[in-house]
Amino acid sequence: MTAGLDTDPDLLDLLGQTGLGRPETAVPLTHEGRNAAWCGITSTGARIFAKRVAGRAAVERSVRFEQLAPARPLTPPLLAHADDLLVFALVDAENANGLAGDDGLETAHAERMGAAVAELHRLGSGTPEAPLLPTSADLRRLPLASFVAASAGELAFWSLVQPDTEMHAAVDVLRRHPAGVPARPIHGDLRLDQFLVGGDQVWLTDWEEFRFGDPARDIGAFVGDWVLRAALAVSNGVDELGHDRFLERFTGEMDRVRPFLHAFRAGYRQVREWDEHQCVRAAAYAGWHMFERLNATAAASVFLTALHRAAAGIGRAALLRPERFLTVLGLR
Repeated sequence: MTAGLDTDPDLLDLLGQTGLGRPETAVPLTHEGRNAAWCGITSTGARIFAKRVAGRAAVERSVRFEQLAPARPLTPPLLAHADDLLVFALVDAENANGLAGDDGLETAHAERMGAAVAELHRLGSGTPEAPLLPTSADLRRLPLASFVAASAGELAFWSLVQPDTEMHAAVDVLRRHPAGVPARPIHGDLRLDQFLVGGDQVWLTDWEEFRFGDPARDIGAFVGDWVLRAALAVSNGVDELGHDRFLERFTGEMDRVRPFLHAFRAGYRQVREWDEHQCVRAAAYAGWHMFERLNATAAASVFLTALHRAAAGIGRAALLRPERFLTVLGLR
């Protein structure tokens, strides 16, 4: 189902000002996001995807990317923007996360995703921007307003993170841009559900966190998404499984998803160098990505399952000792 953005007066004004017409025939969204959105065909025949984002800064980052790579087929073209609205050309595609869940994603798709991310990373270099990571001080404290608004699942998750000084130190290391590594254009919020797949074409979407930073951030996020998928596919009966049985099943799930990680690496290497130091940082980012996604899951939960705690343990291990996990994570 699509959200009701097709009747939003701000969107109607934007579409009118840019000559795109008015929303008419709706097309079901292939993936529901957290933002109000509408996709379909307008009165002028334009096929569009429109969404409201979290403020003007998110729009400005999306526009920055469009200006950096206007002629490259990395993403559906940005047709119009204003305030907190973005309007893109609608492409005939499905969300990669949904395809993966239905076993419809192929390793050839993952290879093209790797090539697309490498194309992004070679668009130029710039000054490193603020990293999308908390400080160790942020991880030690929970503001009162956040505490009051938190779900029980988030508070349980926070109880894992707050006292973990080793993890805090590892995140502080990731916050520092690595010496000698040029800051490259990065997506900044890379997940499997940010990719669209249509036939042989792959598009990368959602540029609200676009910036110049460490390319390992994007690589690690892609890997971390697959590792979390493998961990959560094991079983919700982790308590009954026991530690050894859980690891056995997790290893089996990693064997199943690793071809996608190898394909991503192969696609990336066709376009851009894949070096050892970048791989170590990417493994650490993969661990952090798992924490980020688990926290997002906890926001809608009344408790953390044993499975979620086990997945957090895997993420922590990769974050603290990334050099030990390069082969397991398909980075080597």
